[in-house]
Amino acid sequence: VDIVIDDGGHTVKQQNTTFDEVYENVRAGGVYLVEDLHTNYWKEFGGGLHNRDTFVERSKGLVDQLYAWYSRDKKKLKVTEFTKTTPSIHFYDSIIVFEKNEVQEPTHKQIGKPTISELERWDYHSEGSSA
Repeated sequence: VDIVIDDGGHTVKQQNTTFDEVYENVRAGGVYLVEDLHTNYWKEFGGGLHNRDTFVERSKGLVDQLYAWYSRDKKKLKVTEFTKTTPSIHFYDSIIVFEKNEVQEPTHKQIGKPTISELERWDYHSEGSSA
């Protein structure tokens, strides 16, 4: 499948079920789009603000999966098939778009001599900062 536009069921359960059954069948280079997601905020569709069962909240959690390669706690955030096949998620008004493609594990290679110490490199608080 190259492109999926989920404009079917508007309930939270239908959106989650469709994603569970169809997403894995979208090929590399393909797109999966879910629309009418404003219904995730309506109780009569199974939604509600910050309701963990909604497709919107689920998708927010999937953002973490994009960064799983960088997790220092592999028990809490593991690299999954989703991590390996989804380079990006885009959020729009009532729409979420998932791009599928092969994602390679990131690598880091230092060339040359460091010009700042490791401690300075990871210190994001500048002098005089209130943070």
